[in-house]
Amino acid sequence: MKCPHCSYERDTAFAFCPKCGKPSTREAEPVVICPTPRILAFIKDDLFLTICILLTAGIGCSMLFSGLNVIFVLITIFAWLTYAGGRKNVVEHKHIKIISGTVYANYVINNVLAVITAVCGILYTLALSIPTILGGFNIEELISENIISENYGLLSIIPVTMVALISALAMVLGFILIAIAILILIFNLAGVKKVHRFVKSLYNSAEIGEENIIDANKVRPWLIVFAVISCLSGLSYIDSNIFGLLSEGCFAAVYIILNILIGKHLIDK
Repeated sequence: MKCPHCSYERDTAFAFCPKCGKPSTREAEPVVICPTPRILAFIKDDLFLTICILLTAGIGCSMLFSGLNVIFVLITIFAWLTYAGGRKNVVEHKHIKIISGTVYANYVINNVLAVITAVCGILYTLALSIPTILGGFNIEELISENIISENYGLLSIIPVTMVALISALAMVLGFILIAIAILILIFNLAGVKKVHRFVKSLYNSAEIGEENIIDANKVRPWLIVFAVISCLSGLSYIDSNIFGLLSEGCFAAVYIILNILIGKHLIDK
C-alpha cells in the first residue's frame, strides 16, 4: 500500500501512514459552486483578457502624447485584477466595486465640466452682448464725447461696427458653449450613468451572491456611441500624432468588444 501524501509504501494495508501520520485515503476536495456563474463566465472569457490588453495598450499610447489619464489607469489595473480572480473561479467584487467607483468619478467630473461650461457660456453671452441689445453703441453719443470724429465720414462707423461684430460673435460663442454643456449633460446622464449602474450591479450581485444585473441591454448602444466618438477623436490625430490615433483606436475596440461580451454572457436569452 502507498501513502497518497508522502508516497511511503509497504506491503500491508494501513489506515494512517506510519511515516507522515496522515489518512491513507485522500479526501475529495469540496466542489465550490460560484453563486454568480454568468458574471464569472463574463470575466473569465478570453474577450475580457483582450479588453485588458487593449486598455493597457491604449493607456501606454495615451501617456506618450497627452500624459497620464488616472481614470483609465485605475480601470485598467482593476480590470486585470478582476480577470486574475476570474481565472481562479473567484468573482472579486471589491475590484469591480473600485471600477464602478472610478466610472462614477468620471460621471461627476463630466457633470462639473458641463456646469462650468454652461456658466462660462452664460456669462460670456451676457457680458458682451448686453451693450448691443440695449443700444449701448450709439454713434451720436460717441461723436459728442469725441470718441470718434464726424469728419472721418465712413471711417467713423468702423469702430462701432467692429465692436458690434465682436459683441455678436461673443453672443454666438456663448450659445455654443451652452449647447456643448447641454450635450455633455445628455451624454453623461443618458450614457455614463447607465454604465455606472451596470457595473455597480455587477459588484452588488457578486457581493450578495445573487445575480441582479441592471441596464445590460441599455448600456450596449451607448458602448457603440462611445466607440464612434473614440474613432472620430482618433481621426483628428491621423496627421499629427500616431500615438493619439492608436490610443483612441484601442479604446474604441474596448467598447465594441465589451458590447459583444455583455451580449454573450449577461443578456437574458
